[in-house]
Amino acid sequence: MNEAMNFSINSQDVVNETIEGEVIMINMKSGNYYSVDRVGADIWTCLEKGLASADIVDVVAKKYAVDADTVKDEVDRFLSELNAENLLCPAESSASADGFALEPAGEGDSFQAPSLDKYDDLQDLLLADPIHDVDAGGWPNNPEA
Repeated sequence: MNEAMNFSINSQDVVNETIEGEVIMINMKSGNYYSVDRVGADIWTCLEKGLASADIVDVVAKKYAVDADTVKDEVDRFLSELNAENLLCPAESSASADGFALEPAGEGDSFQAPSLDKYDDLQDLLLADPIHDVDAGGWPNNPEA
């Protein structure tokens, strides 16, 4: 992955919520939903703050007290996976990581490769629900009006 590549959360198509350290994301366009925990949730938090991929590597490496080279390939792979699922979009710029830090790792927590769990069992239901067609004009979205 290009080191200068910056991503932001695809907030136009993706809704997400963090619950007890697990991030649940729904791509309203595809109907797929996803979950990540621990390291993946840390990376998602960095994306929410607008950090560039290089800064994400540094912040995650610092949290788990590991070398940035250990983290870089896994962060890049994970960002590519999120991007391939249209959960991210390219960003023109990024926020500064100055002063930002993740919560310290708990006792026994160590860096592990982040994984993205994908589910499509509710796809038909999510795509049939008209509420996902909400735009700046609100709901209901009436194209005939």
